[in-house]
Amino acid sequence: MFKSKIKTEKAIVIEKKVILSTNKPSDGVNITRMKFGIYDSIGGNNKKKTTQYQVFFMTKKGRKSFLIQAQLYHQIKIDSLGLLERQGSKFVSFNSEKKVTKKDVELLNW
Repeated sequence: MFKSKIKTEKAIVIEKKVILSTNKPSDGVNITRMKFGIYDSIGGNNKKKTTQYQVFFMTKKGRKSFLIQAQLYHQIKIDSLGLLERQGSKFVSFNSEKKVTKKDVELLNW
């Protein structure tokens, strides 16, 4: 299978968001396909709550956003300058160098 290369570029963290969502309750019957037919399982009416963590970066090519894990979300600080590593549209890592100043932004020629 073809894998894209990991790309590294300078980026600034410009925004962080926590997205909370509640899915609709199940209808009570879940159909699960098994190897030798269909199996009906009775499910509850529990609502499934999900939390997604989104981070926005500004790079030379424009604004990029990624959904990341909670642990990484809390480690990344807003207005940090560092190296963003990504594989295609998938987030790999962000290595923060320092907090951004106006002089740093001018030196980047964005």
